[in-house]
Amino acid sequence: MAEQARVKTLRIQPRAMALPPDELAECARTAVNEALADLRSAMPSDAGPGVDPAAALEYLNQVQVEGLRTLELVTGALEQAMAQIRQTAAAHGTPAPHGLHRIVEEVQQTLAAVSRPPQEAPDDLEGTAEAAQGRVRAVAEPGGRIRSLTVQARAMRSPSQELAEHIVTAVNNALDDLQAKTRRETGIVEIDQRRLDELRESAMRQSAEFMRSVSDMINSIQPR
Repeated sequence: MAEQARVKTLRIQPRAMALPPDELAECARTAVNEALADLRSAMPSDAGPGVDPAAALEYLNQVQVEGLRTLELVTGALEQAMAQIRQTAAAHGTPAPHGLHRIVEEVQQTLAAVSRPPQEAPDDLEGTAEAAQGRVRAVAEPGGRIRSLTVQARAMRSPSQELAEHIVTAVNNALDDLQAKTRRETGIVEIDQRRLDELRESAMRQSAEFMRSVSDMINSIQPR
């Protein structure tokens, strides 16, 4: 059984342990690849057109630029208004969006890194992993398939379910290794969701501080 490009379970009947190691390994490899293929075919294909990442990132970048421009216009208008008020009244403070520019710049840098088109992965790219102290070895190939699975004769001494677990471990680690190498070779950059959440919270705090400073300045106005 496969789940989210990983093998969840594998069952080996005790009588299959009488097979030669190479034959049992090939049977397990075939079952794993069929489960992974079944998983891919079960994914919805009629969900409609997906979101174009480049277009989405371009839109987000425009939103950031427009937001910053609007913030600058508001700040400028506020400064002009306060300059006029200070001609006839006393007021303290000069509200400014401290820190928001830095946050916007970091978000834009993140978007720019993610929007770079990935390179082609080498055809000979593969992910490898071992389990049971090297007695089980799996090699994954592009497309999320297991190219080879090796089970040494010593591994056949284990109970069938224990051997199945070793195979699952080797297969999943090989798939993970393939995924990591693919990202490294193609230059795919994943968005750090935790960092984006931190930036969002920081932006909210900076905005709240800006609004408080505006309120404090208005409350400080005293006629001369």
